[in-house]
Amino acid sequence: MFSLLVISMLVGWFISGPDSESRRVLVTSTGMRSVIVVLYVAHYCFPGTNIYMVPIVYLSLMVPTNLLFHLAFEGWHKLRPTSAQA
Repeated sequence: MFSLLVISMLVGWFISGPDSESRRVLVTSTGMRSVIVVLYVAHYCFPGTNIYMVPIVYLSLMVPTNLLFHLAFEGWHKLRPTSAQA
């Protein structure tokens, strides 16, 4: 599940444009979108079981990862301002 989260965030990073704010939003939203994929995979891989724990575990991985990404992204841009901000 963590690999799916990181890969989806990387896809969001590479398909975003050069604008740093749109990049941050796309990375975060792409990582959050994978909850549906996790629920779908869990439903068809484990039929007849209580699969609602799988998205909860994914959410517990997604929230801290997105928080760390956001804090690192903000810290990076505060330490290294662009020419438009300077």
